[in-house]
Amino acid sequence: MALRALAAGMTDVGQQRDHNEDSYAVLSEYDLFIVADGMGGHRAGDVASRLATDAIAEFFRSTQHEDATWPFHFDTSLTEEENRLVTGIRVANRQIFERSVRSRDCQGMGTTVVGALFSKKKKRLFVGHVGDSRAYRIRDGKIQQLTRDHSLINDYLMAMPELTDEQRAELPKNVIT
Repeated sequence: MALRALAAGMTDVGQQRDHNEDSYAVLSEYDLFIVADGMGGHRAGDVASRLATDAIAEFFRSTQHEDATWPFHFDTSLTEEENRLVTGIRVANRQIFERSVRSRDCQGMGTTVVGALFSKKKKRLFVGHVGDSRAYRIRDGKIQQLTRDHSLINDYLMAMPELTDEQRAELPKNVIT
């Protein structure tokens, strides 16, 4: 059986906001697919999400050759593809932070990101993510969530799974960790 990744992209402002803070990149030449959702209610979420997708895409372009220099430590417990995806996300994070420090209009900006990298060699899909944007797999008519939200409520539930419904209701919603 041949494995393949299919991707398409579209973004829509939805019905609750007046401007769109989403961004995506489909880089078929690298089998890389990225979605970023600027953090709603924060300044310049649209800038952060675009910066994230652009930075990750540029990192992949600049490291396509073996002699490329990487700005972060190579984790030998991960494959080269996994390291490349994680490093791309870290590069994006650094650029977003630096921009938020330099520009008053961008102070406090942020974004979630999900990146999926398909490895034809290993016949695997590597997923890296930050925040509460999710990756799902659709296979044989079933949808399966592949990621766990990086949120305060999820952190509480992992540390204290015995919380009552009342205690869960008191936890703040939409707080990204």
